[in-house]
Amino acid sequence: MSSVASDGHPSIDDESPWVSLPADLARLVGSQVLAGDLLDYIRFRAVCPHWRSVTVCPRRRGIVDSCFRPRRWMMLPDGHGLHPQDGSKRFFNLSTAAFLRARVDLLRTHDVLCQVEGLLLLRLRGPEDTISLLHPFTGAVAELPPFMSTVTSSGEPLNWGVVHDSIFSYNAIVASLNVSADRVVTVMIVLTDLSRVAFATTKDEHWTLSDWRFNPNHKQISFHGKMYMVNGSGRQIFRIDPPRLEHGTMSGVSSYSLAPPRLVASFPTIKIRHGFQLVECQSEILLTGFSDHIHMLVYRLSDLMLGQVIPLTSVGGNALLVDVTTRMNCSFSAMPTIESDTIVRPHLMRRYLGQYHLTSGTWTPIVKGCDNCHGLCTCSLISHISGYCHCAANHR
Repeated sequence: MSSVASDGHPSIDDESPWVSLPADLARLVGSQVLAGDLLDYIRFRAVCPHWRSVTVCPRRRGIVDSCFRPRRWMMLPDGHGLHPQDGSKRFFNLSTAAFLRARVDLLRTHDVLCQVEGLLLLRLRGPEDTISLLHPFTGAVAELPPFMSTVTSSGEPLNWGVVHDSIFSYNAIVASLNVSADRVVTVMIVLTDLSRVAFATTKDEHWTLSDWRFNPNHKQISFHGKMYMVNGSGRQIFRIDPPRLEHGTMSGVSSYSLAPPRLVASFPTIKIRHGFQLVECQSEILLTGFSDHIHMLVYRLSDLMLGQVIPLTSVGGNALLVDVTTRMNCSFSAMPTIESDTIVRPHLMRRYLGQYHLTSGTWTPIVKGCDNCHGLCTCSLISHISGYCHCAANHR
């Protein structure tokens, strides 16, 4: 017979036998849940006080520990009526197609520069110009120096008159995130206007520019704390490793330095002719592009590094979004109206946002375009995400 609490209702111990789960087993289950999705882990800890007490709280670890980052969640772009009018923001899960509404109070005073492994890279409006990393679900924040503090590798202040304000627009930059063993956060940012990379740590007082330059036509992607670039001809891929700490000798002062891009793959026999893009899919980097004006090819970087120039006919049931306007290339396995093993991007010869089928080598429009955009926009979720729904630009 079940026991009854003093208020006449069954006690929590009788309502939920799971509270008797041994602590080590609860932690094991929690780790498996966390490997799937952070929000499922948060819900798991909310089941009962016992589970919450024996598992790690994500609130203070969401930035320094990659396990607690919202890896497959993206914040939807502004406009198009995608966000509630109460000031909260709506997020979309690229793997499950789930939506989440969350209040992000810092966005009242900050602008979003880009998303880095699910975190938001923010810039404070106003003269202070402080840069921050924000975990949108736990509220954890890592403070970085102001952009205006950027100096060259020799210590000279950067002349910001040569930098266009467009680098501060959403998704106009590519950033990578790395955390050292002593939990120092380092962020690298590609500054295409300068053909250089800037970096800073949470212990620095300024950003530092690389003393080398890269070709501004190179396409970049952030992957596991490193930056990858494909050159304009699509025949070489370079990697930029995180800044390394140089221990001082004569002066006794330590500082960080950024090594030049390192060639990781060269493939002169590749059949891609133009439209080169790098996309992350299932923890791998893929190279995509056109072999002519219609047909597209996809290669796995790990194959190219081994000298195996073998195009893929499947991307594991996923779809690849190649966004040539906002640099927001990504993969997703759940999206309304999008079929698996496709590449979503504008068709080169026709004015519509389409999906290229890797198995058949054919194109199909996502849906019929609207009259206001001459058939280019589809007024669908994928069009809003990729920035091709121009007719809804004034919708709030």
